[in-house]
Amino acid sequence: MTKIPVTVLVLTKAKPGMEERVRNEILGVVQRALQEPTCIHIYLHQDVKDRTNFMLYENWTDKEDFINVQMKSPHLQDYLKRCKEFLVDLPEISLWEMRYKEEGADVNHTISAIKNF
Repeated sequence: MTKIPVTVLVLTKAKPGMEERVRNEILGVVQRALQEPTCIHIYLHQDVKDRTNFMLYENWTDKEDFINVQMKSPHLQDYLKRCKEFLVDLPEISLWEMRYKEEGADVNHTISAIKNF
């Protein structure tokens, strides 16, 4: 079976005054996810104008693994159960497949470089 890489965008909004807790909760999940062999990288961003908005930008080597394994992982499921305490709503998660890459770009080299960064 061919592995299809996937980019994952996660948008979430902290309840007012809960920004630091949201950051720490997300980083806890991220640290576990970064240990997974199909995880290339995960970047956490915070909106410069509205500090309650957070975005995760993730790249994974295998879309099916992300859907069937990562999304069902105990640490993520635990986070999703607890997030009502500190988030306005459940995170919005979207999956994206690459449709264009720069001619001559070596995706495997890029993945290796990112993992070693």
